[in-house]
Amino acid sequence: MNVYLYKVSPPRSDRLFHPSKFWHTADWESSTTRKRDGYIEDDVLYAGDFDEVSIHLLPRVRTVRVRSGDASASTLQALGIECGPGKTAHLFVHVSFRAEVESFCPTIYRFESDGFQHIRRGEYVSWETQRAISCRNVPLAEALAEWNVEVCYVEDLDELIAKLSSNNIYFDEQR
Repeated sequence: MNVYLYKVSPPRSDRLFHPSKFWHTADWESSTTRKRDGYIEDDVLYAGDFDEVSIHLLPRVRTVRVRSGDASASTLQALGIECGPGKTAHLFVHVSFRAEVESFCPTIYRFESDGFQHIRRGEYVSWETQRAISCRNVPLAEALAEWNVEVCYVEDLDELIAKLSSNNIYFDEQR
């Protein structure tokens, strides 16, 4: 059985991906493309199973993701967080980005997992150049439906984060 990894990236003329600067904690619990004090600088190519890269389906806007395994829709709804049931993840974005998000068309690259090392929950890295085996440019609505992910628009992401944190609900944030 093949295991495929994914990367959402701007369209490009080739499918060749090279490692680039990346910063991470020693246990990989936190990682970023921006330099941070106390983080280890590395040159890696990042990819993930689709559950992991779903946060990257949106344009580069501040996004908070809560996976259904970390909090059910009913749990979120009980906290006053609007979302629908039965989704694998909920992506929360400020309402001012609605038009930008809904018109976005992510380019999704797929890789064989060979050559990548599993570092944590659905995340993989390679220290070598890798070639994607396929590439798709997908309208956002189609990508969300295919991977059963929901975008929820909120007035205040900081308030959402405060609710999640105070209720010990794990979330990811992308800026």
